[in-house]
Amino acid sequence: KIYNIKTKKEETLSLESNYEYYTLVGLTGNNAKVFGIEYGNYDNQEDDLGIRKIKENGFYNIELNKKMYENKYQYFTALNDDLIIAEEFGLTNQYNAPFNYLLSISEEKEYDNDAYYYGVKASENGEYFIIKYLEYFYSDVNIYNENYQLLEKNIGCYHYAFDSKNNLYIKENNKLKKYNSKGKLEFSKEEENKELLGFASNYKVFIEDGKLKIQDLNNNVTKEVVKWNDNYRFEGKYSLFEDQNKKVLIAISFKDKTDSNGWPIKFNETYGIEYYYNIETDKIETKDIDIGFTHQAWD
Repeated sequence: KIYNIKTKKEETLSLESNYEYYTLVGLTGNNAKVFGIEYGNYDNQEDDLGIRKIKENGFYNIELNKKMYENKYQYFTALNDDLIIAEEFGLTNQYNAPFNYLLSISEEKEYDNDAYYYGVKASENGEYFIIKYLEYFYSDVNIYNENYQLLEKNIGCYHYAFDSKNNLYIKENNKLKKYNSKGKLEFSKEEENKELLGFASNYKVFIEDGKLKIQDLNNNVTKEVVKWNDNYRFEGKYSLFEDQNKKVLIAISFKDKTDSNGWPIKFNETYGIEYYYNIETDKIETKDIDIGFTHQAWD
């Protein structure tokens, strides 16, 4: 049995009670809900980390009252109302295994199986995009609509962004593309008199009139960051929105402080500047860095 907090009632399930473990599979936060239960038994073998191997396993869909994906996958994680991700069945070292299977919650259907990870970006009305991370979280991605139709392929980690209405923006060379929240292409146009560098959260980052600027995708308000120098390089994967501080970080490195592979010449050498756009004060703040990029790069 399970206890439904919303209805304040116990529900009797057809799932047997003789398994060794049961794990709820669902969402947390504002959209909290439970879709199913992962269940199974262990065998007596352990890997080098002392983790017992799973002998049998499956996903039980509560609404449909049926077992699914028996002995095919393990460690199920819900992405939204429609999709779950999972590992290959039988793997013992879960810490090194990516969640590289994208599955349907309502039917036994495998959408994809060769990603490092999958994620979704959803709007308030439930429309969403599927993001396929090809190697790791700062790698290139493929982006699909909710019907798993490919929209964009091999997009750099800071060459795409979303606004507050879940419209998708893509940098393609010096071209800006926009898909609405339903996944329909609205425009694809060259950025005239600008050099488009990429995005920092929901801000477009570009060079115009010899200056580095950012533009809010929600309202098109533009803010000048710094006079551009040909020795600068925009570090998109370290540029983001610091929600706690209400600041947009635009990270810049110096070209002559790195080797031919782009790695810092010295581990402790200063080679970059972090520019922060403080949304509340509407001011640009700066911070010289020495190991900020380096720690992330070497880690």
